[in-house]
Amino acid sequence: MRRPRLNIQTWMIVVAIMAVGFAIIVYVSRWSDRSKTILYERISGYTFLTILGGLGKLFENWWVDRRARRRVSPHVHPMWDSWNDGLPR
Repeated sequence: MRRPRLNIQTWMIVVAIMAVGFAIIVYVSRWSDRSKTILYERISGYTFLTILGGLGKLFENWWVDRRARRRVSPHVHPMWDSWNDGLPR
């Protein structure tokens, strides 16, 4: 299988993002320990809540799918009525 080629613009964007990240690290490294601790606590809290929200969404999708599968018999399409005479509801 052929590997996708990354053109020069893609590499420029990647290098720019890495440079910004490095600049942020250098900038934050000059802060006091208390300020860095607050920043790290906020970042870790945001990450935790994001992961928790994602897990909640996965559970919600699983639950809805499970209920939909249990409600509808595999032999009867939900758009047709119970005696399945071919007429839509």
